[in-house]
Amino acid sequence: MRTNKTALQTWVMMVGLIALLIVVPAMLWAADPSAPCDNGPKTEIFIQTGHAGSVNTVEWSPDGRFILSGSSDGGIKLWDAPSGRLIRTFVEGEDVRYVQFLPGGKTFFSVNEKGGVGVWNIAGGRQVRGFSLSREKEPALIDPVSFDGSVVRAIVSSRLYAAQLSEGKALPPEQLPEGAPVKKYFSGYDFGHKNLVTADGKRMLSAVPEDPSDIRFKKLILWELSTGKILFSLDGHSDRIDAVALSLDESYAASGGRDKTVRVWDLKTGKAVAVLTGHQKEIEALAFSPDRKYALSGSRDHAMKLWDIEAGKEVRSFAHPARVTLVRFSPDSRFAVSGDAEGVIRIWDARTGEETMALKTHADSGYVLVMSADGRHVLSGTPDGKIRLWDKTTGKLLESIPAHQEKITAVHFTPDGKRALSASEDKTLKLWDLATGAMQKTFVGHKEKISRAAVSPDGQNILSLAGTADVRLWNLTSGAERKAFSFPGRVLSIGFADDGRHLLIAYEDKVLDHRMIKVLTPEGREVRKYMSAGFHFSEDGKYFLANEYWELTDGGRRAFSPSTGPKKQKLYLDIAKKSSLVDIAGGGILGRFGQSGAFLSLSACAEEGIVLTKSRYDRNIVLWDIRTGLEIRRFAAGHGLLTYDGRKIVAPSGNTLQAFDRASGAPLAPFTGRASMEISALALSPDGSVAVTGDVAGEVQLWDIGAGTLKKSLPAQEKEMILATAVSFDRRFAASLARSGVIRIWNMNDGRKVSEVKTEYKPIYAEELAAGDFVDYGSGILAFSPDGLRLACGSGVWEAATGKNLLTFAQPNVPYPWVVFSPDGRFLLSRNMTWDASSGRLEQTLECVKNAAKSFYSADGRFVLSADLEGGFYVMDAVTGRLIRKFADFVPPGPFDVSHDKKMMIAVEKDQNKLTVWDLTSGKKNAAMAVDQNILGVLLTSDRRRAILKHGIAISEYDLPAGKELVQLVSFTDGGWIVMTPEGYYNASSRGDRYINVRIGESVYGIENYRESFFRPEAVRMALSGDSLKDFRKLTDVKEPPIVRIVDTPASVSADEVHVRLNLHEQGGGIGDIHLYLNGTAVVLDTRSVSEPEKSQQAVFRAYPLKLVRGRNIIHATALNGDNNMRSNEAEWEVTASYAAAVGPSLA
Repeated sequence: MRTNKTALQTWVMMVGLIALLIVVPAMLWAADPSAPCDNGPKTEIFIQTGHAGSVNTVEWSPDGRFILSGSSDGGIKLWDAPSGRLIRTFVEGEDVRYVQFLPGGKTFFSVNEKGGVGVWNIAGGRQVRGFSLSREKEPALIDPVSFDGSVVRAIVSSRLYAAQLSEGKALPPEQLPEGAPVKKYFSGYDFGHKNLVTADGKRMLSAVPEDPSDIRFKKLILWELSTGKILFSLDGHSDRIDAVALSLDESYAASGGRDKTVRVWDLKTGKAVAVLTGHQKEIEALAFSPDRKYALSGSRDHAMKLWDIEAGKEVRSFAHPARVTLVRFSPDSRFAVSGDAEGVIRIWDARTGEETMALKTHADSGYVLVMSADGRHVLSGTPDGKIRLWDKTTGKLLESIPAHQEKITAVHFTPDGKRALSASEDKTLKLWDLATGAMQKTFVGHKEKISRAAVSPDGQNILSLAGTADVRLWNLTSGAERKAFSFPGRVLSIGFADDGRHLLIAYEDKVLDHRMIKVLTPEGREVRKYMSAGFHFSEDGKYFLANEYWELTDGGRRAFSPSTGPKKQKLYLDIAKKSSLVDIAGGGILGRFGQSGAFLSLSACAEEGIVLTKSRYDRNIVLWDIRTGLEIRRFAAGHGLLTYDGRKIVAPSGNTLQAFDRASGAPLAPFTGRASMEISALALSPDGSVAVTGDVAGEVQLWDIGAGTLKKSLPAQEKEMILATAVSFDRRFAASLARSGVIRIWNMNDGRKVSEVKTEYKPIYAEELAAGDFVDYGSGILAFSPDGLRLACGSGVWEAATGKNLLTFAQPNVPYPWVVFSPDGRFLLSRNMTWDASSGRLEQTLECVKNAAKSFYSADGRFVLSADLEGGFYVMDAVTGRLIRKFADFVPPGPFDVSHDKKMMIAVEKDQNKLTVWDLTSGKKNAAMAVDQNILGVLLTSDRRRAILKHGIAISEYDLPAGKELVQLVSFTDGGWIVMTPEGYYNASSRGDRYINVRIGESVYGIENYRESFFRPEAVRMALSGDSLKDFRKLTDVKEPPIVRIVDTPASVSADEVHVRLNLHEQGGGIGDIHLYLNGTAVVLDTRSVSEPEKSQQAVFRAYPLKLVRGRNIIHATALNGDNNMRSNEAEWEVTASYAAAVGPSLA
């Protein structure tokens, strides 16, 4: 059988029960998450990506079929070893230092840089258990991990820790005996510079100083942990040891480091077996072959070396473009794997030295992007110095120009669209003719790397930035430098005003410790100047967003702030994020965004996603759809609550109540009846039938919401303001909290006082209440349990019927100032924390919302809804605390672009990967679109209908009125490209589709498996022209083909024919045409019905006679699904034919 594949192939082996996913940055499209759930496998399209940071750990599966890798980028990747195809990425988040498959191959565990251990389910793509080896506040893993199959060990900070992996918890740190060869400190031990613990945890290798004055750690010792006894002192290195490795049987050790040598030690005798020389720089990585006969070393000299230990000599060297950070052997020793500082994993044939594959990102990434004025073309610049010109009407890559030797940092069209400017880290700018690809001019003069550039609207000038503050103005026609500018701090942004006659420069002023913006003439005369603690700039440098800024003139400072609150503001009510969009050249404010102060109250109904809010300084209450993040309607009231059925909104109005119809927004007839004085507190019964209010004179009122009438007034016990009220779920009890802290519980039927509790509750906004500002009308201060038996307020829980104290929470974490029970009554929720309602134990902190103000549970208890003090709204999973959705009515820091007519802005919510659309006239968000990838930049077309988004490895185009993605464009480092619609239809260069993968449940395919049906350039053109593809079949609807295996077929024959037997495992999509290829030539096309052949459950067997050539024969077999629109992954078999050549007729 043929097993050594030397290039990425178009198939991947099945992974058993492994279901396959990948992280967002590499995702193109997935099945619609809002679609009804069915039992079918999920289909996802993704681009193959490698690591973005140095490779720290690589592990082969015991059978050699899969590779796990971990990186400083916080990711763990699972690869198919024979094909090099990426199967899945797991997001750890921290620098990953160790990965290891667990028995059975369905799970693995990882250890990160902080000693965090994670156990991962390969099928689910998620962590199923996680714990930390150390409980220190700032732990740091300082040495490799050992694992004996059940116990994991590692040195974290200054202690040796162990953990039973199956139990998921760490054991107490090892206590070393007196006399151990490591210094003991109060916080732990001063272990060696490099250490390695044997799998059984009994011995340790440590690189230690030869004497206390030596700081080179050049001596290696093997010592016993239980006794501290040094078994062997392994001397020989002349400088610091940076790498240590153990053989599989732990009888040999290898060490290497700054002296550039590798030393191999026999741990039974303590003698050096070999001293291996040849590296030119420090050694960073070592590994033994499974049979202990060979060793690998990786070095800062960009080389990996293979050594014959017995012979003591170098077998071969493997050159790399970066320092080698990791080396490993495959389980059968046939392959060597290396990882480098740039995140690339390479597989090498250890016998020949040939690189068989590189596991990395093949797509262009880290590029810059610009759109032509007419919106017909897109220009991108790549890190490897290429300019790529795209036709936006067809999605085709028109031109690829090798422009620079180093990374391109800026690209621009000239105003006529005929030429392109590129800027590079090679310190030059270049002007190109896009029709011919010819370079017209080079601008030379910068002494440092160029990071930004701009072309004036009249096409006469160029502005460029190099280093931190070297700004230069050039004449585009002549190439001459017009003027050089310098600034007292790092330059942040450069650009031209629309008139082309003014320069816009933003920089950090080190003296004033603020950010500054200057509007200058080409001669350097200052026209306008701004100052702020924080600006955020558009890509073209024409606009900024700021919460507060000053315009500086000869007459002094002129302050600008979007706040509409009073002069005296409260920190906890007034940190809502607000911002103004400013036209830098003209100085005009184009829009104001954000909440008017923090959220004060939240109210929800039975309908999922509908929330009513009140902000501190907003005169209205606002109804939102939190699924979209869009405002539905405003109501002219200072406060209000939704009824449970969501049909009405009840609001206080002086000494009575006013209801509104939610659907129309119209006010209903005012309630009949009056409180004794102005209402200061309001609560609704959970079923929305009763309202309970309290007034400033201490009276409590019960209202019938359906009838709109006052049912009963409960006389004041004391003439003091009521701060809050509440109603039990069964409407048996009402509760009121007086200004003095007294809680009274009332019988709703007869108005009798049931119990009374004295508390120390202090309202968080006491000054506002004293001034007659009721703020949130006490919403959420009191909470009944669902069974109506308990009442919570601040730091206590009481029995409603008797007033008996049931629970007092320990400071400082108490449910204050607002609290709510979970629907099952088990938990209390306040701000971003939950407590056990019986024991008072803190159960969970919702880390994704830091400055939570009001929080409550959804009606079914599945979600926690929370508003923070900055104006953000969060939806979280109540059990796991996982963030599900977030929206904000402010423009968060991130990429944004403004339309040419200055009426629209598009902006990015980076933490949510959302594209938002804003009306600059009203300051309102008109749309929010979820995007499957990180958004690094945005461009708005001149007609305001389309947006171009820059991602890490793709460019996407969105139809803004329709709120949908049209296409994604991807270019590859080898010059290939692909453009694809969300439906799966694509156009591509020759072999431009080979790095696009499709995952269906447990299998991964190449997009080329769909080529016959989905390579449709005309469908791509239709999508880009705005035509709908709704009647086209989607790739995600295509059913899987069968799994094809070649079975019961000999690997060698002595005849010129062989019978090839296929096992076809049907996966629900049926079996269509079957193709066989011999040495690359199609030899069989079988279109028979699947009902004819022999069957065994889902398996179908077929046999085909094939004529062979003498010697080596490579057979490939594929099958299509029943609709003949998707091919299976290939099965491959090698047959050697040994037969005598036919003797031709003789003329003798």
